[in-house]
Amino acid sequence: MSNLLLIRTRFIDDTCKPRSRTGRRRSLSLVRDSITRAYRYADRLKGKKVFEVDYQSTQQIKKQRLEEALGSIPSHVQFAEIDFKRDTLRDVLRAAGYTPVEKTFFIWEA
Repeated sequence: MSNLLLIRTRFIDDTCKPRSRTGRRRSLSLVRDSITRAYRYADRLKGKKVFEVDYQSTQQIKKQRLEEALGSIPSHVQFAEIDFKRDTLRDVLRAAGYTPVEKTFFIWEA
């Protein structure tokens, strides 16, 4: 199982890297587990916003770990809380400041 996770992560990283240099204004990461992509590629994402969408309880853990590891949550990361059973992705993203007319690279991983 761990090999499949490594392969998946590598595939998404390789797909994401070239697009982070194409001038796309926003980058969107939709996750259900702890992902480090927004932090590993912070230099490439400079000037771009990463929206991290997940349950509130999961995000609390992520925020705590980020503050412990990095001292603060990077400014390019915007957390957007969602209840996947009740909320619509469109409404949650708009409330978090996402503008749908901007070019976006979507990642749905988990």
